[in-house]
Amino acid sequence: MTTRRQILAAALAAPVIAVPVHATSVTASNSPAATSPEWDMAEAAMREAERAYMAYYRSTYDPAWLAWKRREEEQEEEMQRLIDAIPHRTTIGSYVANSGKTIRLTTANFVHVGWARASEKWTDDGIHTRCSRELAEYVAERDMREREIREAFARKPVPGIPASIEKEHSRLDGIYDAAFKAVRDFEPLCVGDLFGKVAMLKHLDIDLDHDDMLADLRSVLGGAA
Repeated sequence: MTTRRQILAAALAAPVIAVPVHATSVTASNSPAATSPEWDMAEAAMREAERAYMAYYRSTYDPAWLAWKRREEEQEEEMQRLIDAIPHRTTIGSYVANSGKTIRLTTANFVHVGWARASEKWTDDGIHTRCSRELAEYVAERDMREREIREAFARKPVPGIPASIEKEHSRLDGIYDAAFKAVRDFEPLCVGDLFGKVAMLKHLDIDLDHDDMLADLRSVLGGAA
C-alpha cells in the first residue's frame, strides 16, 4: 500500500497552491450523498496539516537541509584538498626495465603503490622487490598523514539543521501523520463518508485494500456486507 511518505514525496515535488480547504474537498465536489460532520472534520484536518507541513518544509526545513549539505560538501572538498596536497615520494633505489629505461618508483603512480602494498608478501629479494619495499615505507607515511587529516575533520563535524527547525519539523510531521491516519482509518458513518473516503484515497493515489473496503462497507451497512 502506498504510504504517507510516498504521497508526501510526490506532493513536495509539485507546486503549492494556496486555496481554502473546503474549495479542494474531494468529498464536497464529488459525493452523491451528504457526508457526516466527523468525516468533514477529518478531511479538513488532514488538508490543513498537509498544507502547514509542506509550507514549513519548503520555506524553512528544506533550505536548512540544503545549507547543511552544502557545508558538508565544502568540508569534504577542503579535506580532500589537504589529502591531495600530501607530498609524493620517489624511491632512491631504481631498476632497469626490459626496455632499458631506469625506473624509480613513486607514490604518485597507483601501479607502483600496488606493488608497494603487495611487496611484504613477496619472497624474493630482487631489485624490483627492494624498490617496492622502499616505496612501501613512503606509502605508509602518506597513509598515516591521510588518516590524521580524516580524523581531524571527524573531530569537527559540520553543524546540522538547527534544533529549533528540527523540532518544529517533527511537530508538524507528527500532526500531519496523525491527520493522515485518521482519514485512512476513518470508519464511514454514511454512504457519503464512504464515497468521500474512496475519492480521497484515489485523489492521494493510495491503493485500496480489499479488507479495508469490506470493513468500511460493513460500517456503513451495519454489518450486512
